[in-house]
Amino acid sequence: ADGKYSPKLYREAPASTIESMQKEFRDTLTTSRYSDDCFGSQYAVGKDALYGLKSSSAETGFLQNAGKNKRAFNMISFDMKEYPDSEKTAYGEANAQKFVKYDMSVITCEDKSKAESVVKRLANNEIKFADAVGEYSKKTYSNENGKLANAYYYQLEKIIKNADDLKAVTELSKGATSKAVETNEGFSIFYADNDAGQPDFTNDATIKDVYSYLNTYEAGHIEDYYTTMAKDFAAAASAKSFDEACVQFNLTKTEVAAFPLNYGSVSLAPSVDTKTAALSGADTNENFLKTAFALKQNEISVPVVNGKNVLVLQLTGETTEETTPESSVLKSEIINYDQSSASVALMKSPKLENNLTSVFFNNFMKNGTQE
Repeated sequence: ADGKYSPKLYREAPASTIESMQKEFRDTLTTSRYSDDCFGSQYAVGKDALYGLKSSSAETGFLQNAGKNKRAFNMISFDMKEYPDSEKTAYGEANAQKFVKYDMSVITCEDKSKAESVVKRLANNEIKFADAVGEYSKKTYSNENGKLANAYYYQLEKIIKNADDLKAVTELSKGATSKAVETNEGFSIFYADNDAGQPDFTNDATIKDVYSYLNTYEAGHIEDYYTTMAKDFAAAASAKSFDEACVQFNLTKTEVAAFPLNYGSVSLAPSVDTKTAALSGADTNENFLKTAFALKQNEISVPVVNGKNVLVLQLTGETTEETTPESSVLKSEIINYDQSSASVALMKSPKLENNLTSVFFNNFMKNGTQE
């Protein structure tokens, strides 16, 4: 009673109560010991922690100096979202077949036998194509009326599995129906509503579709274009000066404030200013950080891809921070990191069955509504 052991109360307690309390104490001791072993506790023998994972005696010094050495840069960026229409047109003209557009209807069935029976009924004029759409099609590749949704050649190329079938479908004349061809989602029958439309690369909508294709399937083509330009800029900057190269290429120089090597922008040290559009995500871009911190004074970097930008850097200076975080602050931060890491690890465990949301809504929210 009142936190004190009472032999009388113990003798009078039911066996089930004693057993329950013993189990609770065992579980509490086990989980507490596990927590202490992993994350430490307030107990120590002299200066040495009694529990917790052991760490190097140099850990505090390393973390205190993590943000000490900083580097400042000149930077230019090529925005890949500004890919010129002239390049889109050139790509389209060089790959015109990809952008031929087909005016077709399509029926898609789960299995080959079903699709072949539909082809037979169509051939015998037992059913019209439009009616067969409603009766048989899963409408995977069409709208509700059976109209082919992904109508460019490059899209059909990704739908139809066999090259010979693709050739046969794309060569259908107006009013012709294909056999049942294997597609990614079963077996499909195509009907040519009209002749194919050749691409018009003077049309803004076509150019927009070319750009969409490049971004989706061949983003490397755009990246290569700007990487080549960035290499030319770097060569000019090395031969002349960074400022002169900016004038030559009509680019604006950005002066990047000094920052330390800090992957992920951990709170123990400053980090690169990711609010600058071209540097968004740079704090977790390993290639960017490696390149930036390998440069010598005034050296021009090779092109670095960061998101949708291609960058060129020049190291302009190095500084050393005189003040470092107090060891007590570091200790608090390390504890926070440990607890955060433990939380993430536990929540990601395949052994965890997380029913918090369903329990909350099914029990607490419903009860609250009923009241």
